[in-house]
Amino acid sequence: MVLFEVVNCRGKVCKVYAIGASRQECYLIDFLNELEANYDANRDGLYALFDFTVDKGFELIRSKSVFLRDGVFRVREGNLRVFWFYDEGKVIVCTHGIIKKKQKTDKGDLDYAIEVKRRYFSEKGKEIIIIPYED
Repeated sequence: MVLFEVVNCRGKVCKVYAIGASRQECYLIDFLNELEANYDANRDGLYALFDFTVDKGFELIRSKSVFLRDGVFRVREGNLRVFWFYDEGKVIVCTHGIIKKKQKTDKGDLDYAIEVKRRYFSEKGKEIIIIPYED
């Protein structure tokens, strides 16, 4: 399993990771980097929230998130949504991000996040590669 640091987590209170498809591909980071310019403020808001979380702890991200099901949460910034779950040791693992298209959370996105969480915990005892954040 490959995890990417979403923001610089070294020496911080908490860690925020995102699931990677490979050492070169991260679903969440690629999604955020490929957004059109009209989403810049929302993307920057998410990164600021992740920065605050690694510096200060879970309180703010928890207050801005909605619990969905099976330990999966969703945080929003404007029309952007990021699905995530907790792991032990003050770790948040993000599964993916979407642009909100309708009022209700799409069942497919939630099912996908739950499946990624299940796979993460089943593979956790095996090798996990962490790709450090790059400025």
